[in-house]
Amino acid sequence: MERTKNKPLLSDEEAMAAIDLSNVDFQNARDGMGSPNKDLASSSIIDKSILVQCENRYIPAIVCRPASKIPTRNACLYLHGGGFIGGNSLTLLNQCRLIAENANCTVISLDYRLAPEIPFPGALYDSYEAVQWIC
Repeated sequence: MERTKNKPLLSDEEAMAAIDLSNVDFQNARDGMGSPNKDLASSSIIDKSILVQCENRYIPAIVCRPASKIPTRNACLYLHGGGFIGGNSLTLLNQCRLIAENANCTVISLDYRLAPEIPFPGALYDSYEAVQWIC
């Protein structure tokens, strides 16, 4: 049986055409990301803001860890969602607290730099440097 070819919705040139983002209010879009959420951690979790030291800058982050007297050496680098253009570590703080409790580990939620101010792959470089800082 012969297959029929579907006509593509866009030509390659149309699909790869530059999109004008000059009138997009990225800060307004960022402010609308996330929503209030409930802290589901049932035990005491300590969280504090820190600066992760990188080669030529500092990256803000929040560290969450169980308040137990037995320190843990396990760590989880948490990268918030937002498509590398939005979101921040505070948006998902309660999720990080829950991960710290359930996994009995230290969670480092990184405020990596966002596009378009820092083009991709800037956020990945921040994440890689944070992993090096942890190790």
